[in-house]
Amino acid sequence: MESERVLLAKVIGEQIVSLRKDKNIRQEDLARMSGLEQRSLRRVEKGLISLTAYSLRCILQALDEDVTTFWDKVERNMELRQEDK
Repeated sequence: MESERVLLAKVIGEQIVSLRKDKNIRQEDLARMSGLEQRSLRRVEKGLISLTAYSLRCILQALDEDVTTFWDKVERNMELRQEDK
């Protein structure tokens, strides 16, 4: 169970980085736009910490990303990663 939680945090972080880069938003700017400290956002993007639902919502709003669409991408990536094991 723990390894799945770690993997989920990593996949969520990677997805946030991908969206941020696709939209040409600097990490510093996304932190400001979402109300998170840049240090916290950096740790989220690296998959080092889990997010609260509220923090994830703030990040996705700042990225103008739909929660359902985001979660679908995360779930697909989780399935692919688990198949690779």
